Amino acid sequence: MKILHIIDSLDVGGAERVAITLANVFAEKGHEIGMLILLPGTHPLLYLLNTNIKKYLLNRRNKLRPLYAREISSISVRYDIIHVHMRHNLRYLWFASYFSLIKWKKIFFHDHYGDIKNDKTIDIITKNIIRKSIYLGVSKELCKWAIKQCDVKKNYLLENIIIKEKIVKKQIKKTRGNRLILVSNIHPRKNIEFAIEIMYELRKEGVYFLDIIGQITDRGYYNKLEKMIRSYGLKDFVNFNENCNNIQLILYNYDLALHTSKSEAGPLVLIEYLAQSLPFLTFSTGEVIQKLKEELQVLIVDSFNIQEWIKQIQELLQIDRSLIKRKMGEIYSNNYSSKIYYNRCLKIYQENLF
Repeated sequence: MKILHIIDSLDVGGAERVAITLANVFAEKGHEIGMLILLPGTHPLLYLLNTNIKKYLLNRRNKLRPLYAREISSISVRYDIIHVHMRHNLRYLWFASYFSLIKWKKIFFHDHYGDIKNDKTIDIITKNIIRKSIYLGVSKELCKWAIKQCDVKKNYLLENIIIKEKIVKKQIKKTRGNRLILVSNIHPRKNIEFAIEIMYELRKEGVYFLDIIGQITDRGYYNKLEKMIRSYGLKDFVNFNENCNNIQLILYNYDLALHTSKSEAGPLVLIEYLAQSLPFLTFSTGEVIQKLKEELQVLIVDSFNIQEWIKQIQELLQIDRSLIKRKMGEIYSNNYSSKIYYNRCLKIYQENLF
């Protein structure tokens, strides 16, 4: 089976990581895989692709030029399946199909949209494009939305996974206090100001440090957070880091992770915490939460009541966490292994291609 993935970039982000993981899993099983990257850029995650994957760098600078459409067409005809990631890329492929021989019947659309809880709107053009595609949603909420709003006929749940890294732990000098981590691109939807408010309250009761790791995708929001950190007197205790492309390698340095986003589809980072058995506290959003509710409710908070978060953080830091870590490992192995993911996705491909 020959599969072409299409994405605009391989910058640091959840959808990009999923596209790479999916491509790598199928390449390791002997399938012929291509990765078509639409935009120019440095693509910092490109190095993670399996060396057997054919890489196409379109370097598109003007989306209206038919020349790019014809190049996409000449690449896509070599593949049985076109697997498109994210809505804006699907819209571009629809535009390109008017100037090329792209066959829509083999388009599989992978919807990673994370703000579905807050934003269920869709324009008429995108709605019609999604309806014509074979729809893969990363959460049940997205799949329900696609049926209701877009009237999709072929609808599949394809939850996110990550590949667990084998970590060689380096000896570190343990700092006084508790080290917390929050992994998120810097964007208002991620509700990072709430984590800073948590830090302000925690600092009244002990020594805590927070590292916020992610790309700055909204400079105005980042400036707002920096101002907030200064006004709370947290400059020495809250740190931003844009230069980490693989957080699994550093998670063992931390005592606890926070996830304060108001709306998520996955989220991918929680699976990385599960894989490395780093206890975390998260707001109840996203598909991963459904796997945790029965056995690890202690990791979930259903509100943004700050005192409830403080109480739960302190409890998680004080109790014997060996049982929690073991449960986390079991949930990862039973739900997010590459074997499960490969079989699930292969079945979707086969049902719609042959």
